[in-house]
Amino acid sequence: MAGVWLDNWEGLKNLMLLGTVSDSIRADWDTVLNTSGRLITASTGNGSVSPMAGYYNGNSGRTHASSPNAIVFGTGDEAPSAADYCLQEKWTSNLSRVALTESNSYDDNSYTKTKVLDCTVQNTGAEAVTVREWGIESSILGNPVLLYRAVLSSPVTLYQYETATFRCTLSMRLTDPI
Repeated sequence: MAGVWLDNWEGLKNLMLLGTVSDSIRADWDTVLNTSGRLITASTGNGSVSPMAGYYNGNSGRTHASSPNAIVFGTGDEAPSAADYCLQEKWTSNLSRVALTESNSYDDNSYTKTKVLDCTVQNTGAEAVTVREWGIESSILGNPVLLYRAVLSSPVTLYQYETATFRCTLSMRLTDPI
């Protein structure tokens, strides 16, 4: 299962590095679209986040304010593209996150941080749920923004009250260490 880091992630990285970008410099360097396709501008959202930050578990005491990222799931099966800004068909009901664990490590020699996420979901509806896609969603001033999208190589079908745990391993290397 190969996924794609989206143009939104590139825009967020540039926003973090450049701060508020003036239209006279290069407005498209920090282009970010929310999951509805609406442009979030530097002046709209100065609170950039990283997929290496904390993750939200809808059924724990944590909130999006304290953990800006979330693993999201859907039924779409089209190949991901960097131009995607939302899941093809996001699950918004009957699929609940019941547990989320995170572990982090940092390699001083390669300047690489690795985050391992185990996200357990449960089908709380009467109908079967088939998970075919997933992504990393973040929030900029209350606007949901998809940073990463992947399609599972083997879809996972959950019947009522069944659970599944999905593991996501992220590694990011600091390319210009101080």
